[in-house]
Amino acid sequence: MKKNFLFAILAAGLAVVACSPKAEKAAEVEDGEEAVETVEEVVKTAKDYTPSKKQIDSVSYLVGINFGSFIKGYDFGDLNYAQIMPGLYDGKGRCYGVIDGYSFVEMLDAVQLLESSKAFTRRDAKALKTWFSDFLHWMLTSEQGIEEGRQLNNHATAHDVQVMAYAAYVGDKQLMDEYLGQFYEKRMLTQIEPDGRQPYELRRTLAFGYSQYNLTHILDVFQIARHAGYQMEGLPLL
Repeated sequence: MKKNFLFAILAAGLAVVACSPKAEKAAEVEDGEEAVETVEEVVKTAKDYTPSKKQIDSVSYLVGINFGSFIKGYDFGDLNYAQIMPGLYDGKGRCYGVIDGYSFVEMLDAVQLLESSKAFTRRDAKALKTWFSDFLHWMLTSEQGIEEGRQLNNHATAHDVQVMAYAAYVGDKQLMDEYLGQFYEKRMLTQIEPDGRQPYELRRTLAFGYSQYNLTHILDVFQIARHAGYQMEGLPLL
């Protein structure tokens, strides 16, 4: 048994050495001459990350047509049936389904780039803001939205991020400032221990993933605050 254990350690060590950069470099040596690798340094600028007018026009058209048709054709304005469990909750979805709308936060970042395109018309922009205004109202007044905001883990954080992002988009600065102002004490101090642990995430089945997920929500809050020029109490670096 002891020999098997030693062999296992030796095998693991050899595997690490074999996969190391030095081993790969040595493998490139042919006939006593070491192959020379040339790496061309690529410097990225803001222009490299800025979509072209053609790209903006194309995406603007798709958002205006598909999202616009989605609004008008299906009258979608809430997540009442998200994460539904047949036979439970009176046929409606659980509060946890509110987090399924989180992708809209990233979507709105892209929409701001599209507003410079003629393909994304004022009518499209107005309809989209009306939809998000209605959706925001649903988040703040529905059973699912209210219960989601009462959670103690990443679901509550994600709820607040959505409220801030949608409020910023529709122009409700008062609501955005209200949620930004209470975020540090209401969410961060209650969810994160001085040593960095997140107890409400660690008790879950996928503790590491949920801990990381919650931190990404918090980073989104920082971005919203920075973009709005809002100085969050307790966080001088922002």
